[in-house]
Amino acid sequence: MRPLLTTVMLLLCGISASAQEFVFNEQIEREVIEKALATLKTNYIFPETEQKMDAAVRERMARG
Repeated sequence: MRPLLTTVMLLLCGISASAQEFVFNEQIEREVIEKALATLKTNYIFPETEQKMDAAVRERMARG
């Protein structure tokens, strides 16, 4: 599930690079997720649902 989430987040944020050019680490993962959550907050039509999704992602990030 995590590789899929990572791939989706990278695509949502417009990041593209080959595996040879790009090293993915925890800092980059956090940045990508934060950008995706900010984009979600800006564009999602149902604020209550967006807040629930944000909380769920942050909870999962805290668990590792």
